[in-house]
Parts: sequence; structure tokens; C-alpha cells
Amino acid sequence: MKSWIGLWKKELRLMKPIFISGLLLIALVLSLAIIVPLVRGTDPLQASALLLGAGVLSQFAYIPVFFIISFYRENRHLELWLHTPQSIMKLLSAKIASAVLYGAVTLLVNGILFLTFFLFAAERQVIFPSVGELLTACLLGVLTILFFSLMIGMFVVLFYSLYLLIKPYVGNWPAVLIVFVLVGAGSWIYTEFSNSAVYETLTAWGEVSVQFQTGVLAQITAQAPYSFYAGTFVYGLFEALLVLVIASFLLEKRVEV
Repeated sequence: MKSWIGLWKKELRLMKPIFISGLLLIALVLSLAIIVPLVRGTDPLQASALLLGAGVLSQFAYIPVFFIISFYRENRHLELWLHTPQSIMKLLSAKIASAVLYGAVTLLVNGILFLTFFLFAAERQVIFPSVGELLTACLLGVLTILFFSLMIGMFVVLFYSLYLLIKPYVGNWPAVLIVFVLVGAGSWIYTEFSNSAVYETLTAWGEVSVQFQTGVLAQITAQAPYSFYAGTFVYGLFEALLVLVIASFLLEKRVEV
């Protein structure tokens, strides 16, 4: 465990520039959202809330992009990374943990700013819910965004592992082309599978209905009731673990080449 924590801290240190860049991007968007309306003589609060809300939704892409940039940087010193004394499983899991942590912090910052500006922009038009229900809604939102961001990111890990395994045999660009074809084929197969009865059986259990009683949240759930399946999250975590095992196996094969 101590060796894994050391790897995790190393990943956090190496990927800190990506994390800081994400926060700076939020600051840049917020600055533009405030300055441009002020120059035009309009209210900057609505523009700020709108752009920050879009930023919250864009967090779905945070972990996949994090992995793409991280692997691109590792590619410069690939042999050193792959031939470290630690196992490939530990290397990948430390990278995943750092991506989730940085993604959660960035989402938290973006979300707090969004709620703050939304509060001031819509205080007369919107009846705000109780603090408890607002925190519940925020927690559900954060977990949902991080979950699906991680699911997408795990397939980035898988396809990067395939790329590294194929590259020594066919060269760089043919390997990239083959992986793109595999991404397309894999997306189609996964879409078909997710629409199948088997997938529904695996995921459609443990339904949880969320019904809010106060403020705008009560109005939203009255018009569009919200529920989710615990099975979706359990299956997703199992799928992520399976992808981690497969990716580790492929990278181990790459080391042997």
C-alpha cells in the first residue's frame, strides 16, 4: 500500500500542471463572462452563470482529456514508465486515482462558482430549495458526472493500451488508424449491447426515486421525476475494474515485446 501511495503522490505531482490549467481555464471563462457584458453595459451575472453551468457539464470530458494528456506526456519516456519496478496495475490505478481526485476538485470549484452566480442572477425568479435538498442534488450531480467521466476515461486507457501493443508491429500512424477503427467498432458494439435485454438485466435493478419537496427542485421533479438504478453504478464500477485488468494485461504484453 505504501508503494502505491508513493506512485499516487508522484502522479499528482506530475499532473499538477494539467490540474492548474483546468482551474485557470475556469478563471479565464469567468473573467470573460464578467468583463465582456460590463463593456457592453449589460448584466454579467447571467452570462457568468450560463458559462459556468456549461463548464459544469463539460466536466464529463475532464477525466478522458486528463488521460489523453497524461499518456501523451508519458509517451516521451515510455520505456522508463513501462519498465518501472512497480506493477502496471499499480501504475494505472495511481493514474486513475489522481485523475478522479483532480476531476472532483475542479468540478467542486466550478460548481460552487456556478451556484454562487446563479444565486445572484436568479434570486428574484427562482425559489431556492432547502440547504439539505440543495446539497443532496449537488452530491448526486457530482457523483453522476464523475462516474460517467471515469467510464469514458477507462476506455481511453484501454484503447491507449491497444495502441502501445500494436505500434511495434505496424508503426505509429498505422497503429493510430487501427485504434480509430477499433474505437468506432467498439462504440457500435457497446451501443448495441447497452440496448439489449442482457444489459437491462445487469443494470436495471435497485431503482432509487428522488423526489424533492422545496423550491425549484420540487418544481423540476414534479414535472420530470428523477430516478436512477443502483445497478447502473455497480455494473459501471465492475466494467471499469475489468477494463483496468485488460489494459494492465495488454501493457504487460507490450513490455514483453
